[in-house]
Amino acid sequence: MPTNHSDRKPLSSRERAILFKTRIVAVQLQRYIEAKGRVTLKQLSATFPDIGGRSMYDRVKNLQDRGIVYRDGDEFLPTFAVDPCGSKADAAWRAARLLAASSFTPDQLAALASIEREHAATLCRNWCNHGLLVKIGQMNRRVPLYKMISKDVVRPIIKQERKHG
Repeated sequence: MPTNHSDRKPLSSRERAILFKTRIVAVQLQRYIEAKGRVTLKQLSATFPDIGGRSMYDRVKNLQDRGIVYRDGDEFLPTFAVDPCGSKADAAWRAARLLAASSFTPDQLAALASIEREHAATLCRNWCNHGLLVKIGQMNRRVPLYKMISKDVVRPIIKQERKHG
């Protein structure tokens, strides 16, 4: 039996987070535009109904200002020039979930997620401080061993103060 797509109800923010593998709305918008190829503001508003009109426009304008999308008349098109903000952390989270059955080091996480070792080590410390990982020991007295204890499929957003200077 053919489905009538006009009867579909919009995805909830939780469903979108699982579908796009991130809770960051700007990244969801970027990935949606990249998947569709061309979208109008009206289509975006229909897909993301929980984001108000002015807020949606501001978010898309921000993506445009950062060179992530460009405007062609009423449509927005992806540039594919910029990795989404948080994409390394998202990749590391997926890698940590794969390694959840055993313990892992930041080096192993970095190798599996294809990110820098320092970035993986920082993420591990941060996730450990927020109770998502637990440090279970050290390898060769220096390298920390971590174990994933979080059951979250999508990486939780952790508010973090940036240190400047």
